[in-house]
Amino acid sequence: MHLVRTITLATAVALAVPVVVATGASASVRITELPSLPGFTSSSVVGVNDAGQIIGTSYPSGGVSHAALWTGGRVVDLGTGNGRAISRNGKAVLTDLVRINGPYEHALRVWDAGVTTDISPSSVGFIAAPAINGGGSIPVAYSSSPFGYHLERAAVYRDGALRGLSLPASGPHLSLRGINDGGQVIGSWQAMFGNDRFVFRCEKDGVCARLPHPTGGTGESASALNESGVVVGNGRNADGQLALRWDGNGVTALPGGVAGVASGDQAVNERGDIVGWVRAGGTQKAALWRDGALVDLSRPGDDQSTAIAVNDRGQVIGTRSGGGRTRPFLWQNGVFTDLPDLGGASATPIALNNTGTVIGSAQDAGGRYVAVSWSVRVW
Repeated sequence: MHLVRTITLATAVALAVPVVVATGASASVRITELPSLPGFTSSSVVGVNDAGQIIGTSYPSGGVSHAALWTGGRVVDLGTGNGRAISRNGKAVLTDLVRINGPYEHALRVWDAGVTTDISPSSVGFIAAPAINGGGSIPVAYSSSPFGYHLERAAVYRDGALRGLSLPASGPHLSLRGINDGGQVIGSWQAMFGNDRFVFRCEKDGVCARLPHPTGGTGESASALNESGVVVGNGRNADGQLALRWDGNGVTALPGGVAGVASGDQAVNERGDIVGWVRAGGTQKAALWRDGALVDLSRPGDDQSTAIAVNDRGQVIGTRSGGGRTRPFLWQNGVFTDLPDLGGASATPIALNNTGTVIGSAQDAGGRYVAVSWSVRVW
């Protein structure tokens, strides 16, 4: 089923915060259920570029999933596996768990204009490839043998070859999070035993360095980076979770006390806006950190809320919960636009581009979860 609902909203919800001025606005919003591949029963989405191309996965009722690309009003089958990331010019990253018994076999592929290329490292088991930059470079973490499932090694696929990263520590718990167009890669490392955990940043030459712990903090993990090399993520101190920003070799705990940066690669934009949540009065509230100040994106009546992603226009998407329902929203310059749902108990946006497309999932009135996109115009 391909469901389209169009709703026009007149929005004038003011936000009383120190760094923005509330204004009236109108928004035209359309929600579209994204069709699964023919013969498949459900889909999920993970990324969208500024051309409106969406990457994700379609799932059968039984059998093997296929990566899917929604583009130009149609859905394209990219082959077995799962869609992981899409570049601004439409290159897609796919992973495919081919075998899970005996030696593991995980494939890594790149789809480009109808041509699929296998770029899997040799003699490895598990592979993770979370991102692709504008030049087609892909950060890759993988196990050291086909009999292991811990991610222990890292490389960048660039110019047709895998180029190893010189990590600041060896060990089994490696997570890569993103890559910018300058070739910088970020990730997190954790010891097999104990609490040693840190964030690292790698330069284009493959040399990586650990980023500092905040004062009194430990256990950091990376979320995202921007083109300036600013890294954001989370850590902990004696009071609870910290939202963190690394700039150069310095680290700053973002204001708000107990707080968290969103986990996706749009947790920070090119002007340095950061999104996530803060804990205030026992309630989790959606948060934006802009120019060093905390902007509260919660609204009266919310049981809880969180900000999920921010684009380079400063538009923020997130969710707010209350009355047994979870509802999506878009915030821009002090004005909220509630995104429509499909009549179910929840709808969750996960990413947005700079041209008015938001993607995510929604539950319909029958309880079925489907992949959706929202087309948003705010004026």
